[in-house]
Amino acid sequence: MALSFKKLAQAQLSTVVAAIYTVPAATQAIIKSIVYANTSGLAVAVTAYDGAADDAHTITPGVSVPGTGLYTETDTKTMDAGQVFRAKAGANTSVTVTIYGLETA
Repeated sequence: MALSFKKLAQAQLSTVVAAIYTVPAATQAIIKSIVYANTSGLAVAVTAYDGAADDAHTITPGVSVPGTGLYTETDTKTMDAGQVFRAKAGANTSVTVTIYGLETA
């Protein structure tokens, strides 16, 4: 079976932690990049979690995304079935997060 990279999830962040991507049952996800795009004119902090929204699961710790700019993470991450990627931003409707990777059963 050929593996192909794709957009796994895309969502606009709010100031409340929200589930952005949940790995489907009987699947493992390999995250190759996470892009945060800030459409506002001001810098906005983003925080993301691999699992529970607590310090132990933080993978993006309040990183500032410049106004009308991007922040891209390219560290490969693996997630097992049922794991949830969660995120929030310092301002509502200012930052869109897009997750690229692959899913394999």
